[in-house]
Amino acid sequence: MVCLIEKIHLKNFIIHEDLEIPFGKDITLIYGENGIGKSLIIDALMMLMGQKSERLIRRKYSDVIGPHAKECNIFLSLKNPIIDQENQRRLLSVNDPAVQAILDANNQIVLRMRITKAGQTYHVNGKRVDRSTIDEILHSAGINPTAYLSFTEQGSIDKFSRDSDVEKFRALIEATGLKRAHQIYEEAYRRVQEARQNRQPRLAALKMAEQELRALQVL
Repeated sequence: MVCLIEKIHLKNFIIHEDLEIPFGKDITLIYGENGIGKSLIIDALMMLMGQKSERLIRRKYSDVIGPHAKECNIFLSLKNPIIDQENQRRLLSVNDPAVQAILDANNQIVLRMRITKAGQTYHVNGKRVDRSTIDEILHSAGINPTAYLSFTEQGSIDKFSRDSDVEKFRALIEATGLKRAHQIYEEAYRRVQEARQNRQPRLAALKMAEQELRALQVL
């Protein structure tokens, strides 16, 4: 599956004053010396997705505001490809019509989490939204942050190794986004079946008309 995440951009997140990391087509490796903030990138990604790492679980959101400004911003850019050429329907979807209009009009969607001392706000391509809207967009992209394999912190691999085969399969389906892909396949299959059913009465009417025409030709 092609990675839908294009890049993550951190501004004043703890020690990262202004850091932008593009994601590769298949896999992205982040490496460097200890203490330069590699793990903080994952912490920021988890935070925007509504989760907290073990390192930050007991800390307030405002604790991640760095020394370079009075606020912190986490940006996540997502690809939003067309998945239905006939209806020009894109992958990402939400219930809010105003936000859906933004999703329909753009092939790149930027999620933003803004953190200040007063609290945190969320934005989609500049429009302020609720936390639940961010969750909807992530879900429609096949991203499930609550799946324990989505972020493999210390202990999660040990748990996975002890799981049954069925539990491992479910964990992999959730973490890789294949569950969402299967839902899209089922929806496409349902629409094809409906189209075939709607076609049958028309074919029957055409066949009857052809029979009537042949009968008239005989006369």
